[in-house]
Amino acid sequence: MSRLDRALLIALALGLGAATASAALEVSGVVPGARFWLAGLAATALVAATARSPWAATGGWAALGGIGSAAALTLIEAGPPVRYQHALDWPRLAEHPVALAVLAIQVALVVAGWLSGGRLARATGGVGTAFGWGRFVAFAAAIAILSATVNRDVAAYVRELVTGTLLAALQAATIGLAGLAAPSRASFTDRTDDRGAALGVLEWTAAAVVVIASLALNGFVYQNHPHVPDEVQYLFQARYLAHGTVAIDVPPVSRAFETYLTTASPQGWYSVVPPGWPAVLAVGAVVGLEHWVNPVLSGVNVLLLALLLQAWYGRRVRQAGVLLMAASPWPLFLGMSFMPQTATLTLALLAAVGVERARRTDQAVWAWLAGAALGFLAIVRQLDAAIAAAALGLSALGLGARRLRVPATAGLVLGAMAVAALLLPYNAHFTGQGSRFPIMEYSDRQYGPGTNDYGFGANRGMGWGLDPRPGHDVIDGLINTNLNLTATEVELFGWGAGSLAFLLVHLLRGRFERGDRAFTAVALITWAAYFANYFSGGPDFGARYWYLMLPTLIALSARGIHTFDTITGLAQRKGTVMAVVACGIALMTFVPWRAADKYFHFRGMTPDMRELAATHGFGKVLVLINGKNAPDYAAAATYNPLDWTAPVPLYAWNRDDATVGELRAAFPDRPLWIVDGPSRTGGAYTITAGPIAPGAPLPFIPEPGDHVDIPAKVGR
Repeated sequence: MSRLDRALLIALALGLGAATASAALEVSGVVPGARFWLAGLAATALVAATARSPWAATGGWAALGGIGSAAALTLIEAGPPVRYQHALDWPRLAEHPVALAVLAIQVALVVAGWLSGGRLARATGGVGTAFGWGRFVAFAAAIAILSATVNRDVAAYVRELVTGTLLAALQAATIGLAGLAAPSRASFTDRTDDRGAALGVLEWTAAAVVVIASLALNGFVYQNHPHVPDEVQYLFQARYLAHGTVAIDVPPVSRAFETYLTTASPQGWYSVVPPGWPAVLAVGAVVGLEHWVNPVLSGVNVLLLALLLQAWYGRRVRQAGVLLMAASPWPLFLGMSFMPQTATLTLALLAAVGVERARRTDQAVWAWLAGAALGFLAIVRQLDAAIAAAALGLSALGLGARRLRVPATAGLVLGAMAVAALLLPYNAHFTGQGSRFPIMEYSDRQYGPGTNDYGFGANRGMGWGLDPRPGHDVIDGLINTNLNLTATEVELFGWGAGSLAFLLVHLLRGRFERGDRAFTAVALITWAAYFANYFSGGPDFGARYWYLMLPTLIALSARGIHTFDTITGLAQRKGTVMAVVACGIALMTFVPWRAADKYFHFRGMTPDMRELAATHGFGKVLVLINGKNAPDYAAAATYNPLDWTAPVPLYAWNRDDATVGELRAAFPDRPLWIVDGPSRTGGAYTITAGPIAPGAPLPFIPEPGDHVDIPAKVGR
């Protein structure tokens, strides 16, 4: 590993560490606005570190970009509610005079920088000769279109497009100056293309850094607590699977314990989500370390992607891809969560690596292992499994690579079928049909027949505010495409200049190899598959339904950096420098901002009940939660035991007046506490009464909760 590689690894570790520490300080209230202090300190340190060196000008422009990025983020409205982020509308920009002043100074310095020394003239000439003006216009138009998410208010959407485009252009111009000012140096990655090389220190260290950062974010920001209603069910199911059962006893007065995606049946009380991801979480649940599962898988994904990039491209793209993935906020935040997308990527990458090993070694055992991973993916997320199966099936048949031999192809198919078949008896146990999923039966019963079915139709959708229009048709598919594209543009790398910039460079100007075609096919199959799905996936953790595109986005971005280096002069490595600067700025500004602004108490789900119970010494009591089913009751229900008779607190939802009386009769030996949830208090859980002795009259009649059987409807 070169000295520059080591320096970048150290910078990556320091950057992720600083970002995590900044987020922790901010959410704890110890240092309000810590992310802004971090941006200033990082900028100062960068200028000082590069002073009197050939990198001084690059350090100065990078520092300006970091401060400008921090200022620009104050003009973005995201926050913990369930909504897509938007730039503030023009009348509201005046509410942030300091940020506007910083950006004005940045504009003045950047304009002066481009006008001095003939930089603008040289860049203009370079665009015309190396890139082509037609391609440049297409590139700029794509960045502009992706700079804002669609809005029902067309005039506001147009204004936001203007704001987003100007902010992206300013950041791109700043990063461009940093790249132009850099001295000519060798690439930060090995330029050899030895496709049989083993993983080295860079890959293993990057993976370890990602694991540690994801764990830290889970503790400081996510607070080891589910924040999406689906996560409540994943953890619930993981815990009873860890105890060796597929359901638990139905609780007395079951309607008081209902949360989204739980149901009672003759087989018991259980979560209707497919069992694959909860089964993976159960590995951690056995020892009480569920929060370790996704961080560890995030590190594994770095290594698996490195192996795949090595097989298709060689060492140069592998090393660049590893660094890009390790610096990407998207997998970092998903790794912090309890969502299943990290595991789906692990299984898809395992299958892809297995197919490549089978192709290279002609050993069918690798194909069998790939098939097993693909089959288990079908138990986790069925549509993602279909996407991976389509892509790997085409590859096995020789599309873009040498065809697998017949024994290997058979192993891939039979291995997948053998593992996926485990889902059939599970389904049959709850629905009576192996092909009938519990979640589909639940959706049909709760929201109407066909509402959760795949494909187009007037009855698709559950009435959520994030669903663009009733039913699902081509227009909905186009809207969902925009939602996911703009979310990807933001979350992939957190670059204010556009996360897809280098990918677009490669698409417009690069030379496509077979690896590019293979990875692009995966992205197109993913897009097509979810185009027919009525829901985009929402704003939780970027375009999470498109997460199987991540290897494609990483690979083509790494290729785009090399393409930019090639068309601007390979020896200068301007694209490499720009990518490093952009990643550094994102780690110092975007990552702590997103962590503290959005994911701390995301969706109003807080772990305060855990602390409240510890503070007041709740024992064998009944706690009645006033408020909405989600987030108020769902967040508390996380701490319910699997045994309804256990001498620990039971959390129930105040669904209606009759429920309260039935609960007290069903649990006659438990004192009662009454707690208002965050949607009632506007802050933390608050005790309104208790302890009330068993049989004692209530001091007042608790106001029933807001009956919502699905996550709260929200606007875009």
